[in-house]
Amino acid sequence: MAVLERGVATLEDYLGLATALIVDLQRDLVTPERASTLMLPAMPKDVNIPAAIAEEMCSALLDRIEDGGGMPDAASARFLPVLLQQLGPHHGLVERARALGVLLDGA
Repeated sequence: MAVLERGVATLEDYLGLATALIVDLQRDLVTPERASTLMLPAMPKDVNIPAAIAEEMCSALLDRIEDGGGMPDAASARFLPVLLQQLGPHHGLVERARALGVLLDGA
Protein backbone atom coordinates (compact mmCIF):
# COMPACT_ATOMS: atom_id res chain seq x y z
CA MET A 1 0.00 0.00 0.00
CA ALA A 2 2.95 2.34 0.56
CA VAL A 3 3.73 2.10 -3.14
CA LEU A 4 0.20 3.21 -3.97
CA GLU A 5 0.22 6.06 -1.45
CA ARG A 6 3.40 7.63 -2.83
CA GLY A 7 2.78 6.59 -6.41
CA VAL A 8 4.65 4.00 -8.38
CA ALA A 9 8.09 5.45 -8.92
CA THR A 10 9.64 2.66 -10.92
CA LEU A 11 8.70 -0.15 -13.24
CA GLU A 12 10.11 -2.52 -10.60
CA ASP A 13 7.60 -1.22 -8.03
CA TYR A 14 4.77 -1.59 -10.54
CA LEU A 15 5.74 -5.14 -11.46
CA GLY A 16 5.93 -6.04 -7.78
CA LEU A 17 2.41 -4.69 -7.31
CA ALA A 18 1.21 -6.56 -10.41
CA THR A 19 2.72 -9.83 -9.22
CA ALA A 20 1.12 -9.51 -5.77
CA LEU A 21 -2.28 -8.72 -7.28
CA ILE A 22 -2.07 -11.65 -9.71
CA VAL A 23 -1.53 -14.02 -6.79
CA ASP A 24 -4.36 -12.37 -4.85
CA LEU A 25 -6.70 -12.67 -7.87
CA GLN A 26 -5.86 -16.33 -8.33
CA ARG A 27 -6.56 -17.01 -4.66
CA ASP A 28 -9.80 -15.00 -4.72
CA LEU A 29 -8.38 -12.58 -2.13
CA VAL A 30 -9.12 -9.54 -4.27
CA THR A 31 -11.85 -8.86 -6.79
CA PRO A 32 -11.00 -8.08 -10.41
CA GLU A 33 -12.53 -4.63 -9.87
CA ARG A 34 -10.24 -3.89 -6.92
CA ALA A 35 -7.16 -5.20 -8.73
CA SER A 36 -7.95 -3.15 -11.84
CA THR A 37 -8.73 -0.08 -9.75
CA LEU A 38 -5.31 -0.36 -8.11
CA MET A 39 -3.32 -1.22 -11.23
CA LEU A 40 -4.56 1.24 -13.84
CA PRO A 41 -3.82 4.54 -12.07
CA ALA A 42 -0.54 3.17 -10.71
CA MET A 43 0.75 2.25 -14.18
CA PRO A 44 3.74 4.39 -15.20
CA LYS A 45 3.20 6.34 -18.42
CA ASP A 46 4.23 4.59 -21.64
CA VAL A 47 5.23 1.42 -19.80
CA ASN A 48 5.75 -1.83 -21.63
CA ILE A 49 4.64 -4.51 -19.22
CA PRO A 50 6.57 -7.75 -19.73
CA ALA A 51 4.46 -10.23 -21.68
CA ALA A 52 4.54 -12.80 -18.87
CA ILE A 53 3.04 -10.31 -16.39
CA ALA A 54 0.43 -9.07 -18.88
CA GLU A 55 -0.51 -12.67 -19.72
CA GLU A 56 -0.90 -13.69 -16.09
CA MET A 57 -2.95 -10.62 -15.19
CA CYS A 58 -5.18 -10.96 -18.28
CA SER A 59 -5.66 -14.65 -17.68
CA ALA A 60 -6.60 -14.11 -14.03
CA LEU A 61 -9.01 -11.28 -14.90
CA LEU A 62 -10.62 -13.26 -17.74
CA ASP A 63 -11.00 -16.32 -15.49
CA ARG A 64 -12.78 -14.25 -12.86
CA ILE A 65 -14.97 -12.53 -15.47
CA GLU A 66 -15.90 -15.88 -17.00
CA ASP A 67 -16.67 -17.38 -13.57
CA GLY A 68 -18.79 -14.34 -12.73
CA GLY A 69 -21.11 -14.67 -15.70
CA GLY A 70 -19.12 -12.89 -18.38
CA MET A 71 -19.65 -9.27 -17.39
CA PRO A 72 -16.55 -7.30 -16.38
CA ASP A 73 -16.76 -4.55 -13.81
CA ALA A 74 -16.05 -1.02 -15.05
CA ALA A 75 -12.45 -0.95 -13.81
CA SER A 76 -11.58 -4.28 -15.43
CA ALA A 77 -13.24 -3.18 -18.66
CA ARG A 78 -10.86 -0.19 -18.75
CA PHE A 79 -7.76 -2.13 -17.65
CA LEU A 80 -8.03 -5.23 -19.84
CA PRO A 81 -7.55 -3.41 -23.16
CA VAL A 82 -4.41 -1.75 -21.77
CA LEU A 83 -2.99 -5.15 -20.84
CA LEU A 84 -4.13 -6.86 -24.02
CA GLN A 85 -2.45 -4.20 -26.18
CA GLN A 86 0.85 -5.39 -24.72
CA LEU A 87 0.21 -8.86 -26.17
CA GLY A 88 -0.63 -8.14 -29.78
CA PRO A 89 -3.85 -8.57 -31.77
CA HIS A 90 -3.59 -12.31 -32.45
CA HIS A 91 -2.58 -13.52 -29.00
CA GLY A 92 -4.78 -16.27 -27.56
CA LEU A 93 -5.88 -14.12 -24.61
CA VAL A 94 -6.96 -11.35 -26.98
CA GLU A 95 -9.06 -13.88 -28.87
CA ARG A 96 -10.47 -15.18 -25.57
CA ALA A 97 -11.42 -11.65 -24.51
CA ARG A 98 -13.18 -11.12 -27.84
CA ALA A 99 -15.02 -14.44 -27.45
CA LEU A 100 -16.21 -13.37 -23.98
CA GLY A 101 -17.37 -10.06 -25.42
CA VAL A 102 -15.10 -7.97 -23.20
CA LEU A 103 -12.94 -6.66 -26.05
CA LEU A 104 -14.27 -5.06 -29.17
CA ASP A 105 -12.63 -5.69 -32.53
CA GLY A 106 -10.06 -3.05 -33.26
CA ALA A 107 -9.41 -2.46 -29.57
